[in-house]
Amino acid sequence: MMSYSLDAILPSPEDGIKGDIFIRCPTTGQPVPTGLHTGTVVFDTLPKIDMRMHCPACQKYHWWDCTRAWVIESAQPS
Repeated sequence: MMSYSLDAILPSPEDGIKGDIFIRCPTTGQPVPTGLHTGTVVFDTLPKIDMRMHCPACQKYHWWDCTRAWVIESAQPS
């Protein structure tokens, strides 16, 4: 059995921009991280399916898809 690393399976962002994927909490209205990072997934390739996440702002579970999310870029080391 061959083993694969995530780096080998998932494409890296072409432009080198890395950041966290956020949604807006429907309860509090605050931007909250989904737990996904553009260093791991390419935002434009996320499927348009509902994904479930535990919200750090209100402690509830929310369903979201990529049409309601955005990327907040991480600070790039200079």
